[in-house]
Amino acid sequence: METYNFKRIAINILIGTLAVSSILFFFRVQKFSMFPFTEDFVAKGYEDHADKGNSEAELKTNPEQSLELTYTLGGKFEYPYVGIALSKKNPKQYFDINDYSSVSLKIKAEHTKIIRINIKTYCEKFSNIENSNSYMSNVYELKYSPEEEEYEIPLKEFSTPDWWYRDNQIDSIGSKMNCAFSNTQSVEIENCAFLPTGIKDKITLSSFAFTAENLYYLYTLIIGLILSIIAFLIGYTKKKKTVFVTYQPTPEINNGNDALEKKVFDYIAANYSNPELSLSLINKETGYNENKISAIIKTKYNQSFKQYINNIRMTEAKRLLNESEANISEIAYSIGYNNVTHFNRVFKSETGIAPGDYRKQKEEKAG
Repeated sequence: METYNFKRIAINILIGTLAVSSILFFFRVQKFSMFPFTEDFVAKGYEDHADKGNSEAELKTNPEQSLELTYTLGGKFEYPYVGIALSKKNPKQYFDINDYSSVSLKIKAEHTKIIRINIKTYCEKFSNIENSNSYMSNVYELKYSPEEEEYEIPLKEFSTPDWWYRDNQIDSIGSKMNCAFSNTQSVEIENCAFLPTGIKDKITLSSFAFTAENLYYLYTLIIGLILSIIAFLIGYTKKKKTVFVTYQPTPEINNGNDALEKKVFDYIAANYSNPELSLSLINKETGYNENKISAIIKTKYNQSFKQYINNIRMTEAKRLLNESEANISEIAYSIGYNNVTHFNRVFKSETGIAPGDYRKQKEEKAG
């Protein structure tokens, strides 16, 4: 009969689940880094000269450490601006950030308190590489604090400002433009009229990345816990239903040639689980001489009384190890051993293997 140790299965599922969940937890954060640079990306500084402004900016690049934008906003253009643009080396190539949920950056500034982050996306049948403003602006205005340099901004916090629709003469309410994050053209980090003109300032960008946290580790943990609980409950139910069937000799044993023989073997079959079972006890209960009882067993099985009792108990122990979820202690007590260590010693002496190893071998063969 094929049996399963559901308690052990539950423990193995739990251990495996914790191991896999720990590994997945370690790799839970997906990261797409734009700076420090991968080989495909570049940075450039820009200012408002295309709009006839007179702001000045100088970008110093240390590809492994930081981007430093030193600038002064001018007063010729109504809305002066300067910034850093991160994009592919080929500006006609786009990149996909659909699978990410946040922007992660490390930045600091000397004077400005607001830094605009603008994610520009390609709009199908509208955007033109010759006109950077034709790429949809997805803007977040970061309130910078000198006490905080690292920021995590959910992408859902970015929105397209009214001025972009107005500049491109588009109805923001009725617009059905396809400008998905799957076709991102660039990211701009800029100061746009957030600082009085004529004041020299510096923005230092140490890192910029898109990030996402997957929950596979959590799903794995939940599923694993559910499966282990189910296995444990099945094992507990089976354990509650376990019936220790009293050993019964075969008909050949029972059908002795005389009433004495049958009475002796029937008594042993019914009482082998009694730790106090002995020749003297059988003599007391049946009225038959101890020597006579020993002689009957010796003649029938060529065994001493002790060997015969041990043989019955070991046979029943093997059956329970194979067919029940009972632990070693329960089995030992149920077949007449009030000392588990003694049971283990006798079992190993009879079979050459410990009870626990015997059960494992049977389970491995069944599996």
